[in-house]
Amino acid sequence: MPEIITRKQAIECGMAFYFTGKPCKRGHLAKRRVGNKACQECEKNHRAAHNPQYHAENRDKILKRKRKWWLDNREKMVRYREQNRDRRREVKRLWYKNNPDKANAMAAARRAAKAQRTAPWANNDEIARVYAQARLATAVTGWPHHVDHIIPLRGKDVCGLHVETNLQILPDYENIEKSNNF
Repeated sequence: MPEIITRKQAIECGMAFYFTGKPCKRGHLAKRRVGNKACQECEKNHRAAHNPQYHAENRDKILKRKRKWWLDNREKMVRYREQNRDRRREVKRLWYKNNPDKANAMAAARRAAKAQRTAPWANNDEIARVYAQARLATAVTGWPHHVDHIIPLRGKDVCGLHVETNLQILPDYENIEKSNNF
């Protein structure tokens, strides 16, 4: 076990690490970095988690952990989105402004996928009605609603069609949580 030393003492001595003898918020009992107060074990896990090979080998484990985190923090995230709606909108607007090529490419890919997956027998009037209902739901509730494809147009396992029977109206946070999954 390393010698107990405070961050302040470590800074005065010009040390890179200090040890409080107390576990970090994730329960690790390890040295911490003076610069950012980060636990060495947390940093090691962070580096491993950002390794592409680790991601490939532990995909299901990572997705399960992210899903659990989202379910545990859902109310907090919804509250954050609600409180920071204008700020998030501004950040997104700036990204689109600073990355017009990427934004255009993404929009073009989305339009192409939608056009390619619109069946000839699709009822365009009914599709337009679903989008109008989503706008109405947003106006009535004051909360943004999205039109979601139940079976995603560009899913990992399965791809759906852009037809009226594959559309549903969801609050924005549910659609974002669903992402590109079936």
